[in-house]
Amino acid sequence: MEQRIKNKVIVKFDIYVKQSKVANSNKRNRGVFAARSFETGVIVEIAPIILLHQQDVDLVEKTELKYFNMYWDGKTVCIGLGFASLYNHSSTPNVEVTRDFKNNLYIFTACQNIKKNSELFIDYEIDDIESEYEI
Repeated sequence: MEQRIKNKVIVKFDIYVKQSKVANSNKRNRGVFAARSFETGVIVEIAPIILLHQQDVDLVEKTELKYFNMYWDGKTVCIGLGFASLYNHSSTPNVEVTRDFKNNLYIFTACQNIKKNSELFIDYEIDDIESEYEI
């Protein structure tokens, strides 16, 4: 079921939706949780994104969607599909985020072993890490 691409372990794309779930998060409203255990290096989710033009960003900022914006390339904002916009922040994340600029995808990879039902956290400061990845 698992395979490796560029030293990353992935599973078939059509089952990513079964790998994680959204549930209530302690003191954070909701969050993304592991529906299975993950070893370091396993891709948890590949999420497509919708790039927003500046006029769209201005409109989104007036709605509840403002809480789900994500920075794409330092100057562009996007909305992450799948569970991408629902991961909570931690300065000690268990999931690393990389961006595939060619295909407009966020790639979420376990950066440590994760037990089933654990909350999945990302560091919102993704510009501090190597952020380009290609499939």
